[in-house]
Amino acid sequence: MTSTEIPVGRAQNWLAPALLMGAAGGVAMGFGRLSYAFVLDDMVRAYLGSYSVAGLIGTANLTGYVISALLSGLLLRRWSPEGLSVRGLAVSTACLFVFPLTSTPMVAGLVMLLLGGAGGLVWISSVPIVSKTVPANRRGVAYGIALSGVGASAVLTGVVVRVCHGLLGDAGWRATWIVEGCGGLLVLILVIAFLAHGGTPGPAQQGSRTLIERPPAGITAALILYLCYGLMHGIFSNYYVVAAQEGGTLSHGTATTAFSILGLTNLFGGMVLGRLSDSWGRRPLLLPGLILLAGCCAAVTLHSAGLTLASSAMYGLLMGGVPAIITAALADQLAPADLARGYAAISLAVGLGQLLSPPIGGWLADRTGAFTVSFLLATAFAVIGAGAAFGASGLSRRAGRHRR
Repeated sequence: MTSTEIPVGRAQNWLAPALLMGAAGGVAMGFGRLSYAFVLDDMVRAYLGSYSVAGLIGTANLTGYVISALLSGLLLRRWSPEGLSVRGLAVSTACLFVFPLTSTPMVAGLVMLLLGGAGGLVWISSVPIVSKTVPANRRGVAYGIALSGVGASAVLTGVVVRVCHGLLGDAGWRATWIVEGCGGLLVLILVIAFLAHGGTPGPAQQGSRTLIERPPAGITAALILYLCYGLMHGIFSNYYVVAAQEGGTLSHGTATTAFSILGLTNLFGGMVLGRLSDSWGRRPLLLPGLILLAGCCAAVTLHSAGLTLASSAMYGLLMGGVPAIITAALADQLAPADLARGYAAISLAVGLGQLLSPPIGGWLADRTGAFTVSFLLATAFAVIGAGAAFGASGLSRRAGRHRR
């Protein structure tokens, strides 16, 4: 065990940092990315003009995230994870206030790029922040809490959108961003008050002069696994609502409701499955989880209303749980000094997957006239990810055991 690692049996105040990072991730990655999908129709009517333009602006967010992941090693040499998180959250909050002032696609795209980049900084810094206080036998549930903010933000965004649209009509999309900006400001104040004064730049990166850090040794399987997860998730999250309506399976309203259920189950998935992985081990839950994700993707192609609704609920649960287990497994395997670099590497992999697969899935749908082949491809990505999990030696350890 390394000198900076928290002993399994030692009581630590790990819950507060996990909750704060969950709230920060909800603002930066939830409000900063998911809100756009909720107000997209109104923004297209207001000034975007077409869904092609809207799609390019949405891609700018993921592009910013990937850039942050690439440069995270350089940034962590300059600032501590706490300092990086505060800066990313500050930029995210500012962008939430600026977005309703935009009136041209170019400016909206720039704001989305900044939102994606700032969200990446918050997301990548959350894991080393939580790891400083969490004992080894609570890693799964702690990371589950820290990653659950996205699900919570999806639920809150749905409520805010309905209220603002009911009060202001088509102009409600601007008020939605402002309300979420106020929420971001509150979270920023809390993070500054409780976390901003701790931490130092990562010792593993000090003395390095490369712009982009090499990932730590021994995480190849985790990189493949998370890349496959990103490829699968890019197809499912972008096309589920449309694919669920093929063949009259579900109405548009029911498909949208099903996707909202996904956000609700995602809220609890990381905490529940992460906690179970602390007790049962990472691999016994990760392998079945990835196989079930494959089943969720395949179920959409069967055009059964019951299976499609069930797949949405199950996918949300696993969408929260699988990343929490992967993150905990990475923390089990890596020394604390390497954890930020390792998590940045797998974050880059999942970001690239989500960036690449939607155009592929859309092209396949255009060529075949349906989303069946696209979702079968997503199924295959999940199966390949399960194979990578099976071959990952680090996952054979139970929670609380570490490489010395």
